[in-house]
This record gives sequence, C-alpha cells and structure tokens, in this order.
Amino acid sequence: AWSLIAIISNENDDLDYALEAINKAIPLFKNDKEALYRAYRERSHIYLNRDEQKNALSDLSMLIKLEPDSTNGYKLRGNYYYEVGSYKKSNADFREIVQLAPDETTGYMGIGRNLIALKEYDKAIAEFNHCMEISPDYSQPYSFRGEAYYLQGKLDEAANDAFKALELDYDRKAWDLVGVLADTIYSKIDSMLTIKHAQDQDN
Repeated sequence: AWSLIAIISNENDDLDYALEAINKAIPLFKNDKEALYRAYRERSHIYLNRDEQKNALSDLSMLIKLEPDSTNGYKLRGNYYYEVGSYKKSNADFREIVQLAPDETTGYMGIGRNLIALKEYDKAIAEFNHCMEISPDYSQPYSFRGEAYYLQGKLDEAANDAFKALELDYDRKAWDLVGVLADTIYSKIDSMLTIKHAQDQDN
C-alpha cells in the first residue's frame, strides 16, 4: 500500500509525501527482492523529480546490485548518465548491456546515441548498422543513423534513412528529420515524397 501511495503521490507532484511513503515501503520488502527492486526504481524516479541527482543515482546503482544479470538497471542508469551529459559513463553501462544481451539492440542503440553526442559519427553509424543487422524492421536505427548523416553533412543519406524509418513505423525522430531536411534540400524531399505517393496513393 505504501508503494502504491508513493506512485500516486509522485504522479500528482506530491513529492514529499511520495518520498515518505516509499521510505516506509522499502523496509517492508526486505524479503521480497522483486518488490524491493520496484521500490528502489520508484524512489529513483521520485528523487529525479525532486532534482536530487546523487540520491537518484544511488538508487539506480542499487537496482544493478539487486539484479546484476538484468539489463534493466543498466539501461535506466545509462539513460540517466546520458541525460546529464556523462556520455562515457553511459557508454560503460550500455556496453554491459551488450555483454548481457548481445542479440538485442538496446545496448548498441545506447552506445550509438552517446557517440552522436560525442561527435564520433562514423562510430555511431557502425553501431546503428549493427542494430539493423539484428532487427531490420526496427525504425530507430535508421532515424538515428539519419541524424548522424545529417550532422556529417550527408543530406541525401540522411533523407534516405528518414524515409526508411517512416516506412517501418511512425518514428517521431525521423518525422522531425524530414522537416529539418525540407528546409535545406526541399527539391530532394519533394521528389522523394512524389515518388512514394505514386507508389501508394492511399498512404
């Protein structure tokens, strides 16, 4: 009950009561590892909403300690490091995910995203290429690779990737990239849309 109160309070921005409730819940879960994991995860969200970064990071690290063979804790902490600009630390967590789950795209996508932030575009593209080999019907490797191409000034390649991503799924990143490209290579985008429209007038 305390855990549910914490979730509801956090969602309603009653952060003091949310923290009080989750702190009451955690000791009650000492013999329930799964519930304890969920409680630390929720408390990390509460700490982030309270802008208590150090405490949030401590709880995210606790998730990894509780379930060292799970990718979820590494993903949450890797995303945290990405959001605060600690890209090398984020890469370390996503590399752990690659070790734990080499046949999934999560780790490679995280590394590629960090490499874009570090302006290592060719290395980022290599990570997204690997994602495409693992999951060719997944749109995000194309939209992220398109961003890397765009930042390299390879606008035609960026456009091709954005359109491929949108063929696979409604990919917001790809949609935004098409809008940006339309400002710089309008004729190319107009031509590509005209061809697509001729191929499928109902789409």
